[in-house]
Order: sequence, then C-alpha cells, then structure tokens
Amino acid sequence: MIELKMFPASYGDSFLLTCKGNRRTHIIIDMGFSSTYENFIKYELQKIRNDGISLLIFTHVDEDHILGGIKFLKQNKCANPENKIDIGEIWYNSFRHIQFEKAEKNNSYTSQNSYIEDLLKRGHPRELGTREVSDVGYVQGSTIASLILDNNYLSIWNKSFDYQAVMVSSDITKKYVINDEVVITLLSPNSENLDLLSQKWAAKLASVGYSGIIDSEEIMDDAFEIYMSNQQFEHKKRRVDNVSSFTQSIEEISKKPFEPDTAEINGSSIAFILEFEGKRLLFLGDSHSDVVEHNLRKLLKQTNNDEEKLWFDLVKVSHHGSKFNTSVDLLNLIASNKYVFSTNGRGKNFSHPDIETIYRIVSTDKTKNKELIFNYKPIRILNKFNQPELLNEYSYSIKYNNDMALPGKEVTTEIII
Repeated sequence: MIELKMFPASYGDSFLLTCKGNRRTHIIIDMGFSSTYENFIKYELQKIRNDGISLLIFTHVDEDHILGGIKFLKQNKCANPENKIDIGEIWYNSFRHIQFEKAEKNNSYTSQNSYIEDLLKRGHPRELGTREVSDVGYVQGSTIASLILDNNYLSIWNKSFDYQAVMVSSDITKKYVINDEVVITLLSPNSENLDLLSQKWAAKLASVGYSGIIDSEEIMDDAFEIYMSNQQFEHKKRRVDNVSSFTQSIEEISKKPFEPDTAEINGSSIAFILEFEGKRLLFLGDSHSDVVEHNLRKLLKQTNNDEEKLWFDLVKVSHHGSKFNTSVDLLNLIASNKYVFSTNGRGKNFSHPDIETIYRIVSTDKTKNKELIFNYKPIRILNKFNQPELLNEYSYSIKYNNDMALPGKEVTTEIII
C-alpha cells in the first residue's frame, strides 16, 4: 500500500510518501514554506521518527519548495536524540553539482566586489501572505546546501548519483532502488537543463563584475541558492492574473497554442516515476513538459512497451497546474485516474491552477471517473468545471480538503493508493 500526504503548503509543494511493504519507506518531496513545516510536517515526522526518512528530495531551488526544509534541517541538527529524524539520502542540486566545466582552483573565494556579500545579506525572499520575513535571513548555515554540510550529511547527499548532480542518465531505464523495494526512474532534469542554470548564474556574476574563481566552495553554494530563490520570487510577483480567461468558453480556451515554460529554475526540477508493489506514480515537480515528454517516449521505446500510454496510479501535476508546464503532447503519453494539484486554489498572483491545464487533462485523458485532487478549494477553476454536463461528459470529479475562506482549519490531504 502507498499512502500520500499532501501538506497545505500555500502556493508551494510538500509531500510525504509512505510505501508499506517489508519495511516502511518514507520519502519527503519538498517542504513548502517554514509555516508548512512548523504547522504540519514536523508533527508527521515525529510519527515516523523510528523509521526515519529514507529519501529527502528538494526538487529545485525555489522558495516555495525549500524554505520548510531549512527550518527542518536547522531544528533536526539541534534536536534531542529521542526527537532527531534519521535521513537515508538527500537529493538536491546545488551549485557544486552543476559545474560541468570547472575552472581549476588556484585560490579561495576572495571579496573582490560587494555583490556576493549584498546577496547573502539579502537572504531568501519574504514569504508571501505573511507580514514577517521568514526566519531564514542569511547567517552562517541558513541555506539548504550549507545545512546539509553543517549536519554532516555530505556522505548521503546525491549518493545514488555518485555525489554528482541528480540528472537523467543516458540510459533512461536506469533505476534507483530505495530500501530494496521502491524503484525510481528519473525523467528530469537533463544535463542541458542544469547547464542552462549554471550559465545563468555565471552570466549574472559576470554582469556585476565578479572576478573570483567560480568554484564549489560553500559561499558559492549559498549565494547561488539565494540568488535563484530570489529570482523566482521576483518573477512570481510580476505575474498578472488573466481575468479575461474567465469570460471565455472552454472551447475558446482549448484552442490556445501551448506556450512552454522557459524558466531555467523550473527546468532544473527533479521529476520521476516511482514504482512499488505494482503501483506506478508520476511526480513532476515544476518540470518542463518537453523534457518529460522526450524521456517518456525514450522509456516506452527502450522497454519495448507496446502501450501508447503509460498508466500511472497517480500524477502530481507540474508547477501547481500552470498552463506552461502541461502540454497535450505530454498528456497523450500518460493516463491516470488521479491528478494531484498542490496550490492555494485562489490563483492570486500566480494564476494557478490554470483553466487550460484542467481542460487539457479532462479532455485528453479518457479514463473513466478521474479524480482531480486539490489541497485547497480550487476557486479559480470551479465556476468553469464544476458543472454537471462537463463532469458527465469528461467523467471526472473535483475533490479538495481546505477552503481558504476558513483560515486556521487546514488539514493534510491523505490519498491511499
């Protein structure tokens, strides 16, 4: 049996996946915001303390995926032995993992301009929806990368990848086995995705006149993480809700051409297939649709699979249901009766989930009795899709746990597979 817990992470992502076989394998996928950890995750972790976390995945450098992890790693370091949570392995790509053309190190980091110092002082971005800056402003050991090192987790950091980047192998059929029972196949990122992210950081350093050696020292790990997290924060703040979409028919919306996500940070997101006891789940993080499509096609071809589509018992939809991350081409390769969306439901500032994504899913996947599962009431799409004629025609239902109109009463969404 597989048990999936989707935490109320505002507009972020956070999941606890438990596979119950000969032993219990607990996998954490992202940790949302610090409030997600404080209000929900830490209590669930105490329930599994005796088992420990088999695998902790931070899909990519984005504040709505990692800030809760910073809280957890800080507290876990200082926890009493009876409360400390053991971790089997951590998957997370920092600056040190994406330098594919490293300069020869001939000196240490030196302060040759103020950009790095100013960036570190800035710290991670403010958590939207609160009046306080998250308790992750930069001090020594305030990033995921530095806390992994500070907690002496270097020996388990990307261990399955020989301590290099978590990225798709040239052999797409390569399996990563957790606790001898759980099998993971990676679909994203590829080396090109990570190289683009590395180039973005290098270009930024060059633009501000940084002249130090770009190496994998801890200070660069921290600066890289903070810069990328702030980049995503600024990008999201600029997004404007397209209210005109509410006046268009679903047919008009469906005719819009697919515009792919081009954000380098999302392109670096870890996406994977998880298999356990005959069940198969697809977790897409914030990944780019074309990369996942390409690797699913390779997987179908290299496994001599006669199926035109891969069946999944659950699909975690990419990027909170963004229309830029779920294409019809991708949906033509998969089928499922459960599509999971992690988003706060209002679409405020971020337009998630998008109407286009919902329509693509319900109209492309002909599976009967599909469930669209949200951790918050999906106010943005309800007026369009909670209509009897559509529910019957496309054979789907809408399920959710938390109503944003009832603050303080949030609960964790639990799904049994």
